[in-house]
Amino acid sequence: MKTRVYLAATIVAVVLLCGVLGLYKRSEAAPPPPAQRLPPFAETVQRQMDVIAKLDEVVAQMKEQNKLLKEQIAILKSGKLEVVIKK
Repeated sequence: MKTRVYLAATIVAVVLLCGVLGLYKRSEAAPPPPAQRLPPFAETVQRQMDVIAKLDEVVAQMKEQNKLLKEQIAILKSGKLEVVIKK
């Protein structure tokens, strides 16, 4: 009985080991050729520059919105606002 359990456990272990080793690919582990290598963190730096550019656009848009809101507040506070309803 114990022999069958050990034999079954051994077979399962060998099958699992072969399955794990079957997933290993040596070609992807090799470093890329020198022409394809990027400087360290090159992609990260580019992403950060893109984010900074987008944030600058958002800041410009917010300044424009604040300017418009200040104009509207000034009109409302002046009391010169007239609402005309046409039928």
